[in-house]
Amino acid sequence: MNLLNPARFFLFSRILTLSAVLTACAPDSPHTSSNPGTEPLSDDSSIVHGKNVKEKSELSRSVVALVSTRQDGQAVCTGTILAEDMVLTAAHCVEGQPQKISVVFGNQVHLAKPESIRNVESFIQNPLWHHPSEKGQGDLAIVHFLGKLPTGYQAVKLASDDFKLFSGQEVQIIGYGVTNGLSHLGAGVLRQAQTTVIGQKTKSEIITDGRLSSVCFGDSGGPAFTQVDGNFTQWGIASSVKNQACNQSSVHTAVMGYKKWILASMQKLRKFGK
Repeated sequence: MNLLNPARFFLFSRILTLSAVLTACAPDSPHTSSNPGTEPLSDDSSIVHGKNVKEKSELSRSVVALVSTRQDGQAVCTGTILAEDMVLTAAHCVEGQPQKISVVFGNQVHLAKPESIRNVESFIQNPLWHHPSEKGQGDLAIVHFLGKLPTGYQAVKLASDDFKLFSGQEVQIIGYGVTNGLSHLGAGVLRQAQTTVIGQKTKSEIITDGRLSSVCFGDSGGPAFTQVDGNFTQWGIASSVKNQACNQSSVHTAVMGYKKWILASMQKLRKFGK
């Protein structure tokens, strides 16, 4: 499988209208957020050509929004639950020392109540993300939040190390991103869509078709699923799209080669938090 030189439009989405200030996450040693309090979201704020995810559906029980506060406003990303206090997301979602990052549980970010928000204490980015010879690779991070999971949520099932994808395979994508990459409207609502695998950029980066449906800005860090033995299994993390309109192709970081790093980073974050 091959696709030449897809451009790197990374997929976090700005939200400039949220009235409440949400905390941050961020390299291969734990980074802390500056203000670990819980604050509500209270304003209007999804996947291109997708459909809204039903409350408490199987796909939504392991997916969360990450809202970061930065000097120029707020940004939304997507993540998946690894454990009762850990989330897997994209490394670029916690780039640039955000002032604060919060994990938001629920299908609509702007409707989240205080009891559905957890603030991030620390995070670790994969070291390949900052390696000059590995441009775009290692786009994943582990986020440690304060508190426990709300009722009804559970850890995602990650693909095994020997899991294989093939060209033309149908996969499910899900995230809180915009519905239009040019207007940047619709961020903050959990949506899902189906697409197909069309290529492989590197050993750890899989390309999916974006012509009919695609991840877009705000879906960064969100999962790509396939069914294994009847269960939804996460194999990918949304990283980038080829064009700003989000209608050509998208790149997903394959989790299969990072399982050892994920487990080691979770242990490091727990040790750091004690």
